[in-house]
Amino acid sequence: MNLAFVRYEELMNIEKTGRLIVMEYDPLWNLEKQFFKVVEFMVNSGYEIVVTDILDELAIYSYQADVKGLDYSIIKKIPVVKVGGHKDIGKVIGKVPLESYSMIKKKLAESFSSYFKNEGVVVNILLGIEKYLLLLETHEAVSMIHDMVLTSALNKNFVNLLLINKDVLAGINEGVRAMLEEAASMLLIPRKNRLKIIKSPDPALVGKHLLLKEERMAEIALEQFLNYLLPKETVIINFRSVDTPYELVRGILEWAKGYDVIITDTLDNLEIYKHFLDAKGYGDLLKRVNIIKIGGVSEKGNIIKRVNLSISLSGRDEYMKAISSVTHKNKKALNLVIGLEKAALLFDRRGVLNLLDHLEYVLLEKPRSVFDIALVNLDIIEKARIEVKGMANALATTICVVERENGNLYLKVLKCPKEELIGVRVITS
Repeated sequence: MNLAFVRYEELMNIEKTGRLIVMEYDPLWNLEKQFFKVVEFMVNSGYEIVVTDILDELAIYSYQADVKGLDYSIIKKIPVVKVGGHKDIGKVIGKVPLESYSMIKKKLAESFSSYFKNEGVVVNILLGIEKYLLLLETHEAVSMIHDMVLTSALNKNFVNLLLINKDVLAGINEGVRAMLEEAASMLLIPRKNRLKIIKSPDPALVGKHLLLKEERMAEIALEQFLNYLLPKETVIINFRSVDTPYELVRGILEWAKGYDVIITDTLDNLEIYKHFLDAKGYGDLLKRVNIIKIGGVSEKGNIIKRVNLSISLSGRDEYMKAISSVTHKNKKALNLVIGLEKAALLFDRRGVLNLLDHLEYVLLEKPRSVFDIALVNLDIIEKARIEVKGMANALATTICVVERENGNLYLKVLKCPKEELIGVRVITS
């Protein structure tokens, strides 16, 4: 196998890449670092750039960069056309409502033509297109891909660069996915810690790789790992149905004794953990926490707010007010989110996107002193809504998965702002 690596300069040379570049990525990667690096390179190389930001995907990148202390000020200079969403990032030159594809197509063309006047190469970076494809009927998705191919063929100065979350793409009609990959002049797919070029107009690039991250292995204690968490972080801990991680919940709550602690309990999921904690003699840990209920009927515990399962706009604001009411400006706060993946089972795709949109809003707007840890059952999310897993993983700043060895529970760090922790095994007991 050819493991030679390529540089960004080669990937951005349209004579070698063509005019429809599709980069599928793993949501476990810290992609925002690479994204801003690519943007900076293209700006310095004299390309004109526009970002087509679909359903606030650029806000996710900016949130990740902000948490990690990365400089993403360059995006303020880049023209952005928003399709749906509500969070303006960058120099917004056009806003397109989330309507039928024919209307979006027309309004996007108007936004581009009114802004770009010269004859230079324009690179259109499309973020979040896979989320939009989830909403389209098959005939609309086919029409959209056809139009991208036609635009690329007819306009030698217009390059479409699509960054696509592979796990969300897995939830799209297989025929549509195959058509998109066929249409790409250059196609890169994720392979462990790198992107592999499997299709290119330049045969010399096929089989080469773009290295994205380094792997490191180590072992640390749970308390040490939690102390690494940064302000405003969003952590996802994935587990299997057979591994109800009550030991982990106990360890997190014991570590957070000096914090303002909130448990966001979806569909009475807290009752599962309460049963295990009571049985092991740790039930008192739950007496001092504040509980926000999303759906469910249980009346147990210090419930400070109930929010309708649909999380309407008013409910979203009420949720934010509830968090602010029990947190203090100069004191760290933990929001432990449990059972949210079960809610995803109750909605159609549009409803799930709406739910994730509200979740994204909460993460972006929450007080900087608050960080979130969400426990997610992989068996539920992978078997029922694989695309939700992809969107949630892209939003999270840190991702871990529960592993068991010789009866002991560990966490494996898959994604983290501190790249030296990626691959680390966290001992929880």
